[in-house]
Amino acid sequence: MKNKTAGKAHAPSRRDFLMTSLVGCTSAFLFTRLVGCSGTSARTACNRRIGDAHAAGVRCLAVAPSGALLVSGGDDSMVKLWQIADGALLGSLPGHGASVTSVAFSPDGTLLASGSTDATIKLWNLADRSLLRTLDAHVGGATCLAFSPDGQLVSGGADALVKLWNPSDGSLVASLPGHSQAVRAVAASPDATYFASVAEDSSLRLWSLTSPGPMAELALDAPARSLAISADGTRMVSCGAGNGATVWAMPAGTVETVLKPTGGESRALAMSPDQSLVVTGGLDEVIQLWRMSDGARTATVRDDSGTIEALVITPDGKRLVSASSDHTVRLWQLPDAKYEGSASDPALPLQSVVSFSC
Repeated sequence: MKNKTAGKAHAPSRRDFLMTSLVGCTSAFLFTRLVGCSGTSARTACNRRIGDAHAAGVRCLAVAPSGALLVSGGDDSMVKLWQIADGALLGSLPGHGASVTSVAFSPDGTLLASGSTDATIKLWNLADRSLLRTLDAHVGGATCLAFSPDGQLVSGGADALVKLWNPSDGSLVASLPGHSQAVRAVAASPDATYFASVAEDSSLRLWSLTSPGPMAELALDAPARSLAISADGTRMVSCGAGNGATVWAMPAGTVETVLKPTGGESRALAMSPDQSLVVTGGLDEVIQLWRMSDGARTATVRDDSGTIEALVITPDGKRLVSASSDHTVRLWQLPDAKYEGSASDPALPLQSVVSFSC
């Protein structure tokens, strides 16, 4: 069994998965789906977990406000819907012509937005999974998306523009120049008064949502890839190349602390709903957990799944979901990042590759 942390968490290897796939579980469903168990002792309950989610790298994740639904987007141009409770694949949303780089739920959970390197944003009705409209959004690709609490849609693109949309009719509310290179992440404040964006030009910009326009620019030491604003609006965290993750005191926009992950560039970031925890991941295949109050690192998880492309924490704060370049989506228990399981075996049908934590 291969260690995933320093004695704390582990994931089954392909050999372990095949050897233990029918051990310790009694449901007949297991035999028809050929799934694996993380242990060999008999237990009374098994919880399915998502394994190989896409036919190529997984680029983005979003969890519905209810916490019941997970959406992933990948380099296979697909958007996929998963039931978090049991790992069931609920459906796929085809339509994009290139990598899906971002997904976001509307505040009421009725709409899903997906952005792609095919230069479009698609808006989906989750009730019947129908495509509502396609927006010609950004030249070179729509790189990031976020809904504001009042339902406005913010997008960033490879064209260095930030755009504000009315999702009810797909109209463009504002196109905001300012960045000089591709925009990598956007996030809206909880009071719906402003949003933030980071780009390859090593800048972090704040924009007004009430009267769309620039508010402030904060200098970064290197390009940033991810951005999050706390639920109470008092903190913002950005991460990317350079020194790691920066915690900003808001709305002043002053640096509160710097988190310095070991290893390579950080690509992904998540903040717990109660803002007690920050999670980072990136090129070194390592997930690191940080205590927000003092910036101390509380856990380091060696994931060994390729580049960590996206991280998200469920609304109840109990699970972390990670997406990787090795096609997988993995689930971890918080607050200690205990591994919950992933099969990741390309020999099995993609829609059947789930594993069990038994």
